[in-house]
Amino acid sequence: MAEGPDSRDAPTERQGMIENLNPVARLLRNRYALACTSTASLIAISLAYDQAVTSGAATYIEEDLITSDAHHQLMMGVFSVFTLVGVALAGVVSDCFGRRWTILIGGALFIIGPIIMGCAPYYAVFLVGRSFANWGAGFASMIAPVYFAEISPSVSRGVFISFLEVLLSIGTLLGNLSNYCFSMFKHELGWRLMVSAAAIPSVALACTVFAMPESPQWLVMQGRYDEANKIICKISNSTEEAALWLDDIKKASGVFEEGNGDNVTNANHNTGVWRHIFHPTRSIFHLLICAVVIQFLQAACGIETLLLYSPQIFERVRITTSFGKLMASMILDMVKIVVILFATFLVDRVGRRPLLLGSIGGLVLWLLSLGVFFILIDRHSPKKLSWAVDMCYISVIFYMISYSIGLGPITEVYCSEIFPPRLHAQGYAIGVGVKNAVKIGLSLTHLQISNTITLGGAAISCAVIAFIGWVPLYMVMPETKGRKLEEIGELFGKFIKWRSAPRDRELQRTSETTEAAARDVEMQRT
Repeated sequence: MAEGPDSRDAPTERQGMIENLNPVARLLRNRYALACTSTASLIAISLAYDQAVTSGAATYIEEDLITSDAHHQLMMGVFSVFTLVGVALAGVVSDCFGRRWTILIGGALFIIGPIIMGCAPYYAVFLVGRSFANWGAGFASMIAPVYFAEISPSVSRGVFISFLEVLLSIGTLLGNLSNYCFSMFKHELGWRLMVSAAAIPSVALACTVFAMPESPQWLVMQGRYDEANKIICKISNSTEEAALWLDDIKKASGVFEEGNGDNVTNANHNTGVWRHIFHPTRSIFHLLICAVVIQFLQAACGIETLLLYSPQIFERVRITTSFGKLMASMILDMVKIVVILFATFLVDRVGRRPLLLGSIGGLVLWLLSLGVFFILIDRHSPKKLSWAVDMCYISVIFYMISYSIGLGPITEVYCSEIFPPRLHAQGYAIGVGVKNAVKIGLSLTHLQISNTITLGGAAISCAVIAFIGWVPLYMVMPETKGRKLEEIGELFGKFIKWRSAPRDRELQRTSETTEAAARDVEMQRT
């Protein structure tokens, strides 16, 4: 008996029911995807912990290995180039050998690097360990969001990927706690324990990584149809949904079947990736603009910039003791974690676009506020302007809230989901490479910038950069909430102000209904 209109609309109705679930219910409904991403998240915890303890242990490293502060900062900046190398290598490795092996290699680098640093008898040996850790940082920052995006169902993808930012914040918090706890040891022992502990999450990852499945998108691009189908069935809510999902992946990947479907050929497998990126079509160019601008803004105006200037900020607001600085950092970490958790409840309901644009707007406001109050403090005695010091506290806290509600989690969510399967890894790697290049430039020049234009001038400059970046995103950034990875590319290519969310949802429902009807007609013919 032929299916009626109601049965054709069943997938859409079922998707709507899932969309109405709250984020916690979505996570529980997708326990398999949750288990996979939880395992992969260990590399993100290693990344954040390593970055936190490297900053906290800097003074002890300089004293024990006999090097100057300027030399150490220069070396850290120069060796950060290895992070860029790691990002580039991760993009190639993930396309050739798979996402799972890329995660494992990144974890192995995070085991080797911290152990070498912790055992280093000389500064040169320490730098060798630092280079391995920076390679691992490049692998981790590139592959974790890509894997999260490809293993997550479309209706809850934002929750899964934004939760990655929560784990990064937890890793930073653990790093700050480690800095405090190990500072009670003898200096020559304490810093070694600090940096070596970064290997612990990666050891756990190495023990569990082979329980993780490979990305179904990568398996389809390799022609491993049956393996991809088994994984998709575990993630999907029904076999019908899994079949539609697999079909979408194959179409987006340029795959066509021969005979009975057992022999699968990929028309674009590992060929022409860089040609598509460096000689892009209109839609790919649109994708790259959005990804590069968002990643640039996160590096130039995000939390990494605040951390670079934190010593000067603490000095301006009269936090001078090590314990006071630690408490201030931990308070900011806790604020960040709470707000990002709140953002996970909104990302698949409100959408990526309003959260990101609202977040950047908040950054502009609070960076301007921070800059003005810093200028007032510089021109007058902080004791006479105690209210300005208090306003600096408030501005920093609201800056953190604005960052954590959008630019922090949405950067990974949006940039990891917009590229088509054949360009997914390398396209995302380009955005991450831009972000790391900006971070390297800031790490080498932030002292000169603050000395030249003052700390207040640096904050106002960041606000101006954020506003300049907000304008093109407002004009060309489409909403991707609820879309499958394989159909998001259809949203790009028109450089105009994007249509409203209700109109977008209406067009999406119409498209889904039309596709379902077309499939029914094709099935009846066969």
